[in-house]
Amino acid sequence: MLKNYFRIALRNLIRNKSYSVINIIGLSIGIASCLLIFLFIQDELSFDRYHENSDQIYRVYRDFQSEDRSMQTLATSNLLAPTLQQEIPEIVASVRISKRFPEVMVAYENEKFYEQKFFFTDPSIFNVFSFNLAKGNVETALSRPFTIVLSEEMAHKYFGNKDPIGKNIVIRGSWGPDEYEVTGVLENTPHNSHFSINFLTSFETLRSKTPNAETSFESWRHVGSYTYVLLNPEVNLTDISNKLDALVKRHQPESIAAIMQYKLQPLTGIHLYSSFDREIEPNSDVRYLYIFGSIAFLILFVAGINYMNLATARSSDRAMEVGIRKTLGAQRFGLIKQFLSESFVFSLISMLLALLWVEIFLPLFANLTGKPLSFDLFDPFIVSSLVGITLLIGFIAGLYPSFVLSKFNPSSIFSGATGGRKKSTLRNALVVFQFTTSIILIISTLVITYQMDHIRDKRLGLSDETIVSIFTGPGTEFRENYSAFKNELLSHTSIQSVTHINPNIPSSSEQDLSLQPEGFDSRININTFTAGEDFLNTLEVPLIEGLSFNELTVREEDENTGETFIPVLINETAAHEWGWKEPIGKTFEGFSPQFRVVGVVKDFHYRSLKERIAPLIIHENNYSVRNVLIRINTENLRQSMSFIENTWAEIGPGTPFNYAFLDDQFDSMYKAEDRLAEIFRSFTFLAIIIACLGLFGLAAFSAERRTKEIGIRKVMGASIANIVSLLSKDFVKLVILGFVIAIPIAWYAMNQWLADFAYRIEIGPGIFALAGGAALVIALLTVSWQSIKAAVANPVDSLRSE
Repeated sequence: MLKNYFRIALRNLIRNKSYSVINIIGLSIGIASCLLIFLFIQDELSFDRYHENSDQIYRVYRDFQSEDRSMQTLATSNLLAPTLQQEIPEIVASVRISKRFPEVMVAYENEKFYEQKFFFTDPSIFNVFSFNLAKGNVETALSRPFTIVLSEEMAHKYFGNKDPIGKNIVIRGSWGPDEYEVTGVLENTPHNSHFSINFLTSFETLRSKTPNAETSFESWRHVGSYTYVLLNPEVNLTDISNKLDALVKRHQPESIAAIMQYKLQPLTGIHLYSSFDREIEPNSDVRYLYIFGSIAFLILFVAGINYMNLATARSSDRAMEVGIRKTLGAQRFGLIKQFLSESFVFSLISMLLALLWVEIFLPLFANLTGKPLSFDLFDPFIVSSLVGITLLIGFIAGLYPSFVLSKFNPSSIFSGATGGRKKSTLRNALVVFQFTTSIILIISTLVITYQMDHIRDKRLGLSDETIVSIFTGPGTEFRENYSAFKNELLSHTSIQSVTHINPNIPSSSEQDLSLQPEGFDSRININTFTAGEDFLNTLEVPLIEGLSFNELTVREEDENTGETFIPVLINETAAHEWGWKEPIGKTFEGFSPQFRVVGVVKDFHYRSLKERIAPLIIHENNYSVRNVLIRINTENLRQSMSFIENTWAEIGPGTPFNYAFLDDQFDSMYKAEDRLAEIFRSFTFLAIIIACLGLFGLAAFSAERRTKEIGIRKVMGASIANIVSLLSKDFVKLVILGFVIAIPIAWYAMNQWLADFAYRIEIGPGIFALAGGAALVIALLTVSWQSIKAAVANPVDSLRSE
């Protein structure tokens, strides 16, 4: 019997070719979209789960809560990890990881490169994490100072196919250069890790190179490490929390213990749920998974609606079939199985075509998301998803014909009383849902696009388009050559100004000092920059009041007391938040010589526009020249860059010429949002295609049903425009209704997304009008094709049989 059901289903599929093609293409696009999004979600959920004991590994962070302060930071004391293991028995192992240098210079023979992902750590890292050595011994690889473990990628980069064990490489960070002995090769860190490793050196190296190491490494105030612990599987987290509170009271001053707690963060939750201060690498956001999962469901549902809509439209044809079958003795359950079989045949064929779409478009989607996604048909998750989606689509899409048509009474069918109005109402409701979904996606895409444009177009408060930034290297040697380098550059007519700054702009890392501004009762952490003279000229930052560095020396003497002080500039926000109506001359306790305000600069953005401008101190420092900023005339950009590179080769510190434009560096901070916008655009386009396929099929059916009516109207003098209007107006009403429903939903969802941005657009009526207009035009173009085709047909052909 089942075989017979499927044979009939195939016959119906072949008999109604246009109906079948529309359904299969729509369903296959919906299923393929859903599969691609599932691959993305699966990858996001897999982060850090490759570690053998991933469910028992936790990261420790400090949580500060007071009346005027709330902060969570990952920076912990070097003492914390060993103390935790000594005083809390439930902790099986602990490890410190320090990212002291954002970038180091690595040299081997004649090769020199800037490298990132350089970490200091304890040998116990191999006890906590499942990092495997391809070469070397985990027990001894990091047991001595100046030993280093390279990733397989770095080992191949510097040594090719040679064995690197026992070889020496030269590394320069803030100190050095120093020789490091290669004692191990680490298997490349999987991409689904919340941090990846290129170089691991021993924590003893850091201790040996740290001035006053005994003070730094034996002090709870010195915070420079990330702390991870491996817990006993039988542990009770509440007990651990209580013991952590007790540990704080034992080792911290009472004033700190009153506002600080040590807390544990599950390793497997870091990638999706963590946005603390001092993250090792940028993390994702679990909300993106909810967004993409919702898009997958909506696209799949829109595709299923097409089948239901067209099945509803054709129900009068199938009703006669149901009546005949019931008259011949068919039972309702048998009819349900028949119609569900047809739906499952459509779903199965669509799934097979969807697999082809996935195979074709997976590389493009992987590039779009920035992930090495793969599609493995033998993966249990993939297999279960395929089976689940096929059954879900088959069931949902076959709901109406199987459960509604099968209950028709033969006498009602043959008399024509089969609930036409109800069918039309259901059909209209489904069309409204489709276009509500499509318009929500269009509005969301427009909002995301406009917000990203707003970020790029917003006045940063500084000149960024013509600024070249050169990283001079992690050491301090370049300070001796900086003046000669600057003077040589300024001899070129296209180069307008040169300065240096640390950290670079835009800043992605914290550099702050604990200072007590005049009028405050205690110290606060304040963002700081060091810069050279011509800083304001180069970045074209206006000086509101006071003096610039060009008018001062690095250290000044007080005219009255003769005491030496360091002149600093502050931004507008600092003066405002600290209540300084006359900021010039204000001082800061906590740094020697004392900081004293000599000027106030206009606010400028030195970080992502997701963050509000915070109080900032800028002080001159010519000791460490980390980043050289050069403002150039873009008319002769290629020649100017060639001159800068040649000058670097002659006068520079002998390090690689590593440069970037400031506007590109700002743009790079919004990669995640850019990808979100691209994904939204792509899937919005697919949702619209699917909705239009269904609308096209319904318009064709409507035109077919009203062929004779159209013929009569034409004979009575109706124009083509009248006929097109007649067939289109009902669909236009449905699109407008969908637009009205979509507005509040899209407005709420996008306002939630925009809440992450300190500087954001307002969602005005123009965005809604553009989205609604686009949806209306798309719908009209889709419907008009069939309407015009019906309107220009010869009425004689349609009336001949009457």
